[in-house]
Amino acid sequence: YWPQLGMMADPMAAGMARALARARGEEPEADSLEGSEAEEIQVPPSADEVKAAQHTIARWGRRKLSRKKLAERVGTLDASVGTRAAALQVSQGISRATVQPLVVVPNVLPAAVAEAALTVLRAVPEETWQVATASTDIGEHAEGSGTAAHRFAGCARDDAAALEPIFAALEGLIAQPVVLQCGRYERGDFIEPHDDMAFVQSNGVEHSRDIAIVLHLTPDWCLDDGGTFVDHAGKVARSPVFNSLVAFRVPRLHEVAPVIGRAARFSIYGWFLAPGKLYQLSCVDGRKQKGKRKRTA
Repeated sequence: YWPQLGMMADPMAAGMARALARARGEEPEADSLEGSEAEEIQVPPSADEVKAAQHTIARWGRRKLSRKKLAERVGTLDASVGTRAAALQVSQGISRATVQPLVVVPNVLPAAVAEAALTVLRAVPEETWQVATASTDIGEHAEGSGTAAHRFAGCARDDAAALEPIFAALEGLIAQPVVLQCGRYERGDFIEPHDDMAFVQSNGVEHSRDIAIVLHLTPDWCLDDGGTFVDHAGKVARSPVFNSLVAFRVPRLHEVAPVIGRAARFSIYGWFLAPGKLYQLSCVDGRKQKGKRKRTA
């Protein structure tokens, strides 16, 4: 139901087939890959490039006005994403009249800082990236996490220390606990439709995911590359535009379409948390409830 995705129908089907094959532990045949097979794989940044990027981020982080300018650009995020009551009405199918548009902030970081962040992410050692699938995340299913079929790689905040000034600036957008990490989607990676509802322990207290944020950090991305952020609630699909921040109130049904191109899709993402169990999980064990679509991730 998104006309702008019509030109992607066949590549998306091929990408989904590859993603599901990988989820089963299979690898697609090399000659079955379509799209930009001839594209060159990007060479990792040099040590000098990484050092310069780290310096750029650190210098930006030391400036007193950096966080203030970022906060001014994003605005009052808690108000912009709408209320939880409205989000729950949409999620439960009670009313579509309460659908709140996604919050999208372009050019959220200074261009040089965003480019430096991408350089740092591209330089993260391969062994640091942890591939996540529904099977690897099975221990989190009872709290709502990891139940939707998915495959992508994650990097913990502590393992990307050079990005700490950016993490800290994002953390300061709302006076709530926050969980942030880095994501990397490569060819065939995806997440099926899910609503982000989950419970998280913070300082020994149970919290609920409240507001989701994603900072996209891959340049020159287009719909033909796949990896689109498909917002089922708002019935719109968005390319992960470089240096744009996307935010929404949880729950909100969305997915990441399979990546088709050869380039990796990088981001910083996470959730602001609110204390207590603020909603009832629609699925707690990774299986669809009878008569209901699986919506947790």
